[in-house]
Amino acid sequence: MAEDTITISLLLLFSPGVVFFALVPFLFEAAGVPVWRISNGLFGVYHLVILIVAANRSWRIDAPLLPRWMIPATAAVALVVIVFNFLVAAGFFQPLSFFAYLVALVWLLAMATMMFAALLFESRRGVS
Repeated sequence: MAEDTITISLLLLFSPGVVFFALVPFLFEAAGVPVWRISNGLFGVYHLVILIVAANRSWRIDAPLLPRWMIPATAAVALVVIVFNFLVAAGFFQPLSFFAYLVALVWLLAMATMMFAALLFESRRGVS
């Protein structure tokens, strides 16, 4: 039961972030500021915080929903996405700025979907 609570709390961190960051570029564009650099920087910071929180919580679970080998693999991909966001925010890869943002958004959505599916299938496994 504690594992479910931790997974749901992580899911509640990921899901609103996807919705919020899907709308952030429109907010910055309306304000007339450099949309993709600022958006990628904010997304990188948010994603880094989530990665730290998720890593802290996932190692406290006795029977994680994901295989143990998958946890470092997803963290590695997340780090690559975060570095890409920070590089765009620093002014590098400007032609790929929209792509970097989109990759981060899709990655976060994929993680939320994977957690939801794992939680759903885990709860169905216990029901006969």
